[in-house]
Amino acid sequence: MTDSVQDTELVRKWRLILGPEAETTDEVELDENAKKTDRTLSLLFDQTENDLLKRSRPQLNEWLRDIRELFPKNQTLFLQKEAIEKMQIGSLLFEKEVFDSLTPDIDLIRTILELKDQIPPDRMDDIHSLVRQYAAEIEDKIHWALQNTLNHLSNKGNPTTFPRKQDIDWPKTIKRNLRHYQSDLQSIIIKNKYGYERKRQGFPNLILAVDSSGSMMESMIYSAIIASIMAHIRTIETRLIVFDHEVADLSDHLDDIVNLLFHIHLGGGTNIRKTLRYIHENIKNPDDTYLFLISDLYDNRTDEGVYDKMRELQKEGVKIHCILSMQNEGKIRYNKPLAAQLTHAGIPCYSSSPDQFPEALKKALER
Repeated sequence: MTDSVQDTELVRKWRLILGPEAETTDEVELDENAKKTDRTLSLLFDQTENDLLKRSRPQLNEWLRDIRELFPKNQTLFLQKEAIEKMQIGSLLFEKEVFDSLTPDIDLIRTILELKDQIPPDRMDDIHSLVRQYAAEIEDKIHWALQNTLNHLSNKGNPTTFPRKQDIDWPKTIKRNLRHYQSDLQSIIIKNKYGYERKRQGFPNLILAVDSSGSMMESMIYSAIIASIMAHIRTIETRLIVFDHEVADLSDHLDDIVNLLFHIHLGGGTNIRKTLRYIHENIKNPDDTYLFLISDLYDNRTDEGVYDKMRELQKEGVKIHCILSMQNEGKIRYNKPLAAQLTHAGIPCYSSSPDQFPEALKKALER
């Protein structure tokens, strides 16, 4: 490619970035695809143009179709989110022509749940189908890892050097016996086996306690999907507690993810201590209970009350982890002083995307 061609291509790219008002003194020819891209971006980012998207449903429908054709999925989702937020077109989302052009992602699901009271009855089935489609996409990514973690660990008891064959920890056994490697045989001689006793008691109890305040909405959606998946795995008892200033036990709704998500009340204040009190009153076997508090730890009351209650549960044998956020991207905000206190007390505090959760669960169960 010659220097002049490279220069022309560079000018063309800057022309698309800066928009129509950035016309150069030199003539910049845009091909048909570039013209379509230019028009699509101008409709969103040019103040004089984007009124067309707000006023014209046909224009909005065409624009949504165009961004799917012109851009890869991650950029399409970004532009879709920008349009929903920038031009406040949320109320138009439920119209069939607009809705059929949408690409499901976490931001769209969040918007749907925020506007659920505005959904026309005749559109409800299609809305539910889209929410179910998105939940299925998340499930496809993490179901196997969750199933594998729970099946592998649910029956583990105390470590033993006399495990049954099916309870041998092979990575640990091989590592500990490497010193018995016989070069002439090219084999490791297993002199000691390591594994776990088989548990005699019932299955572990897993509690997801999820903050449903506005700042935690994405984490709440992901947590609900995860709880719904685990409810179908018989080797663990799963409960879902959702809270703001009130506490709602949604454990009876885990068999249907759409019904579950539409039952969640969004927003409001945050009362973590009240939630921990409710959990404490309903725990039957603390030693077999694993509590994941999914919250940024901002409480409307005192940090001391939250800390004291978590320590009380911990001392009774409940294994507690605090997930500060389940967002896939972006900088997270959380109550750093309280998180530091809890970490110092042996309660891990960390962020975890949905696909990282199975590993976080595995580590919790192995403690």
